[in-house]
Amino acid sequence: MKYRIFLLSALLMTAALNWGQSIAQEDKRSEAELIAALNVPDDSDASVRQFSLAAKQLAVTGTEAAIPALAAKLDSERFSHFARYGLETNPSPKVDEVLFDALKIIKDTKRLVGVINTIGERKNPQLIEELPRLNMQTAVFTASLAAIGNLGTPEAANALLDVITKGLPDQSADHLSQTDRAAIGDAAFRCAELLFRSGNAEKAVELYDAVAATESMPGYVREAAIYDGILARKADGLAVVVKNLTNENWNVFTTALKAARELPGENVGAALLDAAKAEENGNLSSERKAIVLEAVANRYDKAVLPELIAGVKSDNQTIRLASIRGLKYVGDASAVDALLAVAVQTGEENVAASQAASYTLVWIPGETVDAKIVDVLKNGNDAARIVATKLVEERRIKSAFPVLSAAVVDKNKDVRKVSLEAIAETAGLEEIPVLYELLAKASADEDIADLQRALKSAAGRQSREPAAEFVISLYQKAEGNAKLFLLELLATVGGDKAVDFVSSQAWISDRDTVDKASAVLGNWADASQHAQEALLKIAKEPKHPFQRRGIRGYIRFARQFNMNEDERINISKTVFDIASNREDKALVFDVISRNPTEKMLAYSLTFFDNDDFKEDAFKAAVAVGNKVQGKPAILNDAMKKVVEATKNAEAKEQAQRILDRK
Repeated sequence: MKYRIFLLSALLMTAALNWGQSIAQEDKRSEAELIAALNVPDDSDASVRQFSLAAKQLAVTGTEAAIPALAAKLDSERFSHFARYGLETNPSPKVDEVLFDALKIIKDTKRLVGVINTIGERKNPQLIEELPRLNMQTAVFTASLAAIGNLGTPEAANALLDVITKGLPDQSADHLSQTDRAAIGDAAFRCAELLFRSGNAEKAVELYDAVAATESMPGYVREAAIYDGILARKADGLAVVVKNLTNENWNVFTTALKAARELPGENVGAALLDAAKAEENGNLSSERKAIVLEAVANRYDKAVLPELIAGVKSDNQTIRLASIRGLKYVGDASAVDALLAVAVQTGEENVAASQAASYTLVWIPGETVDAKIVDVLKNGNDAARIVATKLVEERRIKSAFPVLSAAVVDKNKDVRKVSLEAIAETAGLEEIPVLYELLAKASADEDIADLQRALKSAAGRQSREPAAEFVISLYQKAEGNAKLFLLELLATVGGDKAVDFVSSQAWISDRDTVDKASAVLGNWADASQHAQEALLKIAKEPKHPFQRRGIRGYIRFARQFNMNEDERINISKTVFDIASNREDKALVFDVISRNPTEKMLAYSLTFFDNDDFKEDAFKAAVAVGNKVQGKPAILNDAMKKVVEATKNAEAKEQAQRILDRK
């Protein structure tokens, strides 16, 4: 369809731009010098650049004098494209003469198509007269029609209408191939579009209708013509839509309704609804009635609202689903009761309608809608409350928080669960204390876990510093396990204020608090400087009960987070120096293995003479060697030493393999 023309134009434009950008500066040569540069042998590949650069400049500055030299190359395999480029923008009418002369001479299909394309770009109407004389191979036929369509004149439209109805001089319309017919459609669409833009909608409609009425046209071409023909008629297109409500061809019917969505006029929706109910259309199937309802709704036309609300209650599933979907566009508070009634229905036969109703309720705006949903949340049965709770979550109804928080202790497990999920997505900073009180009172493990997740979700959505202050104030008054959880909550909040407070709790006298605080620090979610300093402080203190946790938490930054190599190596050196446990010291080799760079390889070399850790260093160096790109000198040196010194057969074999690598 139209997309072919647009795609071809886009590709040609891209090629021309790329070629035009090959010279960054304007060519300063005179026209005579440029014309002289066009005098190149046809069999010379080396001269293509010379010719193309000259033609490029002549496309901008060329006069009538340049035409003969460019025209001489129109039938050249190497230079035809560049010659046409140079001629296309030349204002002299003699260009048209040489192009039409070339049509009679050129036999090569590719070059002939190129000349036709150039004529089309120049919009020369003489091509209409030449059409019967052309050798109508498919490519030439397609190019010719496209060029004529690009004229966008009534004469061009008449020529295309002749081809549609009569075919070609040597080929009747009945014998045109499907490819040829598609090309006719493309040309007709282009011509009609240009006519419509110029104000000649009547001729554009004539073209669209001719394509649509030709049964031998590909179906998708006819459907596009029907669609465009309806829109080209503007308000008068409504009659065509109504006429096609009973069209036996389903695709034509749906195409007409698709166009109806875009027709201008306030009466379109009401007219379509009346037509669908008219006696002569009384046999419309439920499928067709459903599409009419949705088409009117898609126009955001409130005329259909009563029909849709009634349709929601219909026993016909097709009408019911279409009505529910349509209310997404035109629904208001008056539709909420009907939608809620469907949304809370259970049973396999109601799943599709229930889900559709819930989805539509998310989109209908208004505080009145929110109030109705909250009312169901308060007074509905369990199934209705669960649906309403999910809607509260999707619509972010903050006013529902008191009802949701009460439902957290509901006897129904499912109600409790969805209530917590909704709270997690809707609660603000001011609601966190209520959630915390619920957590402090909770006894069942599952309830505690759900409340903790809700608190983390709610706190994690707040601004860091205010949220940290808020949680710290709660912590000062809290007790027991719930208090310890607040340290985890601070980690969820993040930021310097949070990490500094958690760090302070890692040095108090209460061992349980110190345990929790050091564990939270050891799993901090980012590599902030404050977090690194907090863990390093613990790692350096031999008397701290969780010194090893501090060491492992500190080196975790080097193992798992992005940082520059010097920072990574400095952390590793510090850990190796302060750790007293061999297992902790060996963590530096995991850092090396995870980061295959020359600097990390050089760092591994510093352990090659360490009797206690050289085998660890050999393995780490081999791990780096297996991943590092190329074979830098340091890699060869390291692998040679591994081969000479390691007692590990596997490490030795891998090191030798790296040395042998090309």
